[in-house]
Amino acid sequence: MYEKKTTAKAHRTANLRFDGSRKEKECFLTKTFVSFVHFAVVFLQIRVFSRYLEAAYFPFSCLFAPLAVEFLKSKIATFSSSSFPRILRYAILFQSKPFSETKERFMKKILAVLSALLIGANAFWGCAHNQASSPDAAEVQASSLDAAVQAAAKAVNGNLAPGIKVAVISFNSSSPAFTDYILDELAIAIGNGKKVTVIDRQYADAVRKEMAIQASGDVADDEMKRFGYQLGASAVITGSLVDNGTAYRFRVVAINVESAAREAQAVQNIAINDPQVTFLLTGKRPDPAAAAPAASGKAYKIGGRGPGGGFVFYDKGVVSNGWRYLEAAPHDLGPVQWGLFGTMLGGTLTGLGTGRQNTERIIAALNRIGNSDRAAQLCTAFEVNRCKDWFLPSKDELDLMYKNLKAKGLGAFGGGWYWSSSEIDNLIAWPQRFSDGSQNYSNFYKNNTGSVRAVRAF
Repeated sequence: MYEKKTTAKAHRTANLRFDGSRKEKECFLTKTFVSFVHFAVVFLQIRVFSRYLEAAYFPFSCLFAPLAVEFLKSKIATFSSSSFPRILRYAILFQSKPFSETKERFMKKILAVLSALLIGANAFWGCAHNQASSPDAAEVQASSLDAAVQAAAKAVNGNLAPGIKVAVISFNSSSPAFTDYILDELAIAIGNGKKVTVIDRQYADAVRKEMAIQASGDVADDEMKRFGYQLGASAVITGSLVDNGTAYRFRVVAINVESAAREAQAVQNIAINDPQVTFLLTGKRPDPAAAAPAASGKAYKIGGRGPGGGFVFYDKGVVSNGWRYLEAAPHDLGPVQWGLFGTMLGGTLTGLGTGRQNTERIIAALNRIGNSDRAAQLCTAFEVNRCKDWFLPSKDELDLMYKNLKAKGLGAFGGGWYWSSSEIDNLIAWPQRFSDGSQNYSNFYKNNTGSVRAVRAF
């Protein structure tokens, strides 16, 4: 009897030792596994943070690691034993309990290796992701228009997948001649890279005409996708030229037809007095004498009289693109309609220095449909003090006219609606009420009659 009790006690002691050893091993292995999970969680958290912050990854790992493990502990502490393995839960909650120094050193080596692997993978992933998701969009000063076209073609070929079909579908500018030139030159330059296949311009033009899409206007995303599908293209190329007052901003973008994501982009600044751009936009060769007012040394003040007998309302500070000042005519014209009611012209701009281009675009459209005596036509037919270069001001030019002249009691303006050359849609163009400066265009349509104050640049 005594012998049996002794044997049973010995078995229990042995089992306890075995259980303790087994539990210690389980705890050790689990702590190692949990530490790996901890680093993996931190790794994923860093990816999320760095996605938005676009910063170096390793400093964020150091910063968020303590927060991540506390967050992990608090979440796992709320799990029930049925929904989470008890031993893993136990190990995470009590992983700070000490155990043997040898095992501690061994575990630190494992963690060091895992850390190095994760940090290396993170850096590689970040670099690869940045290269893949950040198309070439470097903004530099191009030496000429043709140089800007070549740079754009290089960016497209460098970022698109080899062998795909692309279509150059539109380029937004104030001149159809400029747009046609860019569409042709860009297609040729991209095709010369021999990396992608450029769809024939004549075929693209035929499809564009069938779908009633303008080559020189803005194209909506859904229209781009439909156009691309119709052509069988994987990517479409579009772009724009904008006068920002100090330079021409030349932008080209390649858009994935399936996902609508930008796969390549190039931005170039072209000198405001570039002769090639000036000729394509205006049809006129640059005149060296265009800067005569500045060369003569005569200065004009805002609110003072200009060479055309009108009122100066804007001073750019320097002569560029052949002009420095804007002058309002000495009296109103009209009232008349804007014209093109029910027709979307497209391509007109709102900024300073765009009124002349807008006016030329409107005049061409009015002449095509046989309209006469409209706002833009009155401006171009106006002559005073032997000056014949008047145009209908853009939205921003008209607003400056109100602020620098009418609001100061200058210019002999009325208090009604005045027309700008900036179109909104097929029914409305931007007007401005000179009684209070409002540009709220509600219920004021192209076929309403408004006052006109012509403008010239010199």
